[in-house]
Amino acid sequence: MRQCFRGEEAADEVEEADVCGLRSIAVPPDSLAIGRSLSEAGLNGVSVTALIRSGQRKPAPSPGTKIEAHDVIVASGPLESLLRLEQAVLG
Repeated sequence: MRQCFRGEEAADEVEEADVCGLRSIAVPPDSLAIGRSLSEAGLNGVSVTALIRSGQRKPAPSPGTKIEAHDVIVASGPLESLLRLEQAVLG
């Protein structure tokens, strides 16, 4: 997350790749990520802040948590990394 909070850096020095965000990614039932752990799903540069499963919010799930159909992965990080995670989950 260090790349998301750079201190007093001038706004015009921030590149698009440095912009951070928060995303909720719903896992479809046909996702290739199902059965894989969060760490296997392409988390490079991304922090999973919560996992919502069966309506229950699980804050800060471990990297070994297996992804199930209909999970919602809540992640933060650089937008480029979030898009890679989303592609890995959604296919």
